[in-house]
Formats: sequence, C-alpha cells, structure tokens
Amino acid sequence: MVTRGNEEREAFARVSVTNFDVQTYQKKYLIIINEGKSNILSEKTSNKVEIHVQNMPLGTMRNLAMELVPPNAIWTTWDDDDWRSTDYLSTLYHALNKQKNKRYLMFTRRIDHSFNNDFTYQVHLPSGTFIFFCYKDPLLRYDDVANKEDAVVKRYLLQKQFNKLVLYENDPKLYIRFIHTNNTSVYLDKNKSKITQYSNKSPYFEYPAYDEHIHYVNTIKKKYYNNK
Repeated sequence: MVTRGNEEREAFARVSVTNFDVQTYQKKYLIIINEGKSNILSEKTSNKVEIHVQNMPLGTMRNLAMELVPPNAIWTTWDDDDWRSTDYLSTLYHALNKQKNKRYLMFTRRIDHSFNNDFTYQVHLPSGTFIFFCYKDPLLRYDDVANKEDAVVKRYLLQKQFNKLVLYENDPKLYIRFIHTNNTSVYLDKNKSKITQYSNKSPYFEYPAYDEHIHYVNTIKKKYYNNK
C-alpha cells in the first residue's frame, strides 16, 4: 500500500489496514510506503511493515514496495482509499492457482462510489482493471512517474505475458473504488452523477448499480467510514 501525506488520505489508509486485517486469507503481509509524517499503523505486528519516504513519485513508491516481496510470493495492489470484500484475497488466490501455469491475474468488474455526491455505479473493463494480482516477476515494474504509472504494467501483462494471464470475471462487490477529493487518478470525474454510454468497441463500460450494490456500499460506509 502506498499513501500520500495528507489528513484525508491517512484516514482512508487506516481503514484500508482494517480491510487487510479482516481478510479471510490468513497468510498475508502488508507493506506500507508512506509519504506522510504520521504513522498509519497504530502498533507493530508480525505481518505489517511501514516505511516512510519523502518526495517520491507514485510509481517509484510502488516499485519500492515490490522490492520487499519475497521470490515466488504473490503480490497485489492495495490502494489506500478503496475497499475489498473480506474474501478478496482468497477469491483471487484460488482463481489464479486453479489454472495451470498461470502467473498473473486481473479482475474485470468493480463498483465505483463517490463520497462527493453519493453516486454508485458498476464498471466493467474486459481487458482487466488496473489492480494486479501476480507472482513476483523481476521484469514487472511501474513507471517511475507521479500518475498513469500502472499503464506500463497492464501493457506488459497483455502484450508480454498474455498466455500466463487470467482475466477474471468477478462479482463487482469484490472491489469498491471510492471517489473523493484526493484521488490520484487523472481519469476520474470527481463530480460524476450519471452513467456514460460507450460504444461496443470501448475498452471501458459503465452500468447502473443494482439495489444490492448500493446496500452493500452503504453497509461498508456505515461500518468502516463513519457513514461518510
């Protein structure tokens, strides 16, 4: 997990640590690269480590975290401001390992929810989201830039490792991406309030959220985000 140094991101990051703790998969380790001065972890534990850095591009922070991943281990992106279902790690672990000779996975569906206007919708990227679940690969690196750092990783998986890649069609409740005032993505419309229609040839699609999705998001917000 990488996190920047401001009050809102720190609050999100602490919830993200809780999200890690409640994962049903047990053999897990969290690496936190923190650009802020305040600690995200309230105490030291055997399966979490926090490293403070200064003035480092987002991609470089992600690469630093990956350097600490042991050989033959699986790593995944753990964004500080999103929420994953409690079976997220176990679901993706089994989805990857039940297919012989596969080393990389991207899931294709998620829920997006805006804290700015309470708008919830579904997102589908048939070629995979920019959240990665992979065995360690020394050739896989993020661009050392402040944004769009993950584009090179997805391109590497689709162009160089496609025969070892799983594109997992998941229940969108597996992953909630939260939209707020401090997202790092340059693609987001932070005031979005309606579904955008795309052509059939688009790599990206949006759909209205079902009632069950909205209920699920509201339950998570109430329990973990003080009903923000």
